[in-house]
Amino acid sequence: MKKSFSSLTILIVTVCSLFSCSRPTQHETKLIFGRRIGDTALVSDSDWNKFVNEVIVPKFPSGFTIDDVDGYYRMSNGEIIHEPSKVLLVLEEKDENNNSKLDSIANEYIRRFHQESVLKEESPVVYEFENEK
Repeated sequence: MKKSFSSLTILIVTVCSLFSCSRPTQHETKLIFGRRIGDTALVSDSDWNKFVNEVIVPKFPSGFTIDDVDGYYRMSNGEIIHEPSKVLLVLEEKDENNNSKLDSIANEYIRRFHQESVLKEESPVVYEFENEK
């Protein structure tokens, strides 16, 4: 996996240098939160919203995106479960401070809602905001 990621990074840098990419580059991180607690309970909408306001907003006040998704996950006991999930998407500079904030968010969710894990996905991205011209 690391080899293909490195190859992709080299390709992106090469293409951008050949075609003078002028769009800014950021680091995209997704945290994926399963909402199932135990066999029957779910993290409620009100508990999720409280978590967002208490934990995520203070760490990334400039903005983020949250999506509702359906997730499938293999538990540590081998059982495969289907659960409603949330995806947090953050575009920020890649640095230790932001990484620490994201890890803190994941760890608090695991602690607060008794989860086995939170999935973290990271990648470099080139982006631009579309505005009416």
